[in-house]
Amino acid sequence: MTPQRRRALREMGRTMPLEDVSRCLAALEVATTPVSKPLPLPCNECGAAGIRNLGADGYCGTHLAALYRGFDPVVWVDGGVGLPDGHQRPEYGPGIEDLACCRCGASWAGICGDACGWCQRSFEIQREHQAELVVRAPSVDPEDMTVDARFEGWRRRLAVAVEADLITSTKAESAWRRAIDGLTDHAA
Repeated sequence: MTPQRRRALREMGRTMPLEDVSRCLAALEVATTPVSKPLPLPCNECGAAGIRNLGADGYCGTHLAALYRGFDPVVWVDGGVGLPDGHQRPEYGPGIEDLACCRCGASWAGICGDACGWCQRSFEIQREHQAELVVRAPSVDPEDMTVDARFEGWRRRLAVAVEADLITSTKAESAWRRAIDGLTDHAA
């Protein structure tokens, strides 16, 4: 018995009936068993060597690109994928070709359907920037009659940012305390 299974058994024995422990251990065995990545199936359309499986269907680069090109552009709003845009690049390995992102147009050599690193990075940069903006308190004069409404709006934006995992609740609370302390210091 592995140390992991022993720890799990100890924990489960404290919190559940013994008959449930064996059922949970079986689930733990399944959950911790490494799963080998399935090889791509042959293309369903033409029978060529597949490069990606989508569900139970295999696709070659040409047919995967045709499928992806038929998607509504809204599908790619959170980041695009590379679609064939030029020549095969066998010098880099099997299935490697020139790709262009279906969302931002960036180009690189890879396998059709690879996620676009530029889109992913731009999304990360955007999240970092939004996190910086949301913790910035509204600049208001404490004597302003709208100060309560502005801070209530900012409090709601902080709550939404925490719920969306843009910032942590600790960071939101810290920003709130800093802003309120700044108002009371300014008023005194």
